[in-house]
Amino acid sequence: MNFVCAITLLFILAGCSSTPTAATKATTAPTDKTESPAAAAMSHALASLQRGSTKEAITQYLDPLLADFDKTYGHSAQKIYCARSTKETLYYMVLASSTKQGAVALNSEWSDALYLKAYAYIDLGDLENAKIYLNKALVLAPKNARYLSELGHIYQSEKNWSQAKATFTQAVEAAESFSPDPIKKFELVRAKRGISFALVETGHLTEAETILKECLTIDSLDPKTLSELKYVRSLMAGGQK
Repeated sequence: MNFVCAITLLFILAGCSSTPTAATKATTAPTDKTESPAAAAMSHALASLQRGSTKEAITQYLDPLLADFDKTYGHSAQKIYCARSTKETLYYMVLASSTKQGAVALNSEWSDALYLKAYAYIDLGDLENAKIYLNKALVLAPKNARYLSELGHIYQSEKNWSQAKATFTQAVEAAESFSPDPIKKFELVRAKRGISFALVETGHLTEAETILKECLTIDSLDPKTLSELKYVRSLMAGGQK
């Protein structure tokens, strides 16, 4: 399961950036140098996914964890957000303030657990439930590029090219502004490649080539970008799709 390996790496890298941060009118979960119970549960869930034990990941680890989060925060009178950086936290606090709504900024553990459950449903071939849990994660973290790209990927699978392109465009904007530095390039390139894929499928090859060239200015050695650019140029030269 190559994607699980990639998602594991993302969680390791993002761990350095998802410490709760304070902002005006925001409260945060306590921090500790040791692994939190939520992080431990997600580590176990990832291990189950890597073994192919997807239902175990859901029932033994993710469902109990999400029930704990819901018990603690689900009935809060304040708006709950999950953020991976101070900048993202401040954005959510300003957003809440603009509607005169109290808000709480947590780290990304709750939304990450929802994201993992969505991926587990993707692994089971249940895209409808996957969309439900990704959208729940996005309610908590609307500027999380990782979640947006995963939702865009589902729209790709459904051949909903307009929605896929729109969602990946949101992911690009989120990655540019809010993705933590250790994973910014990865999340930005992934989102841009998603836009390119939708453009190819709708016959906009020149635009797709432009997007992929932009990807190479971010990461000149990304093998997926190089492969996709080669493919797009073959189509532009008259190759069969």
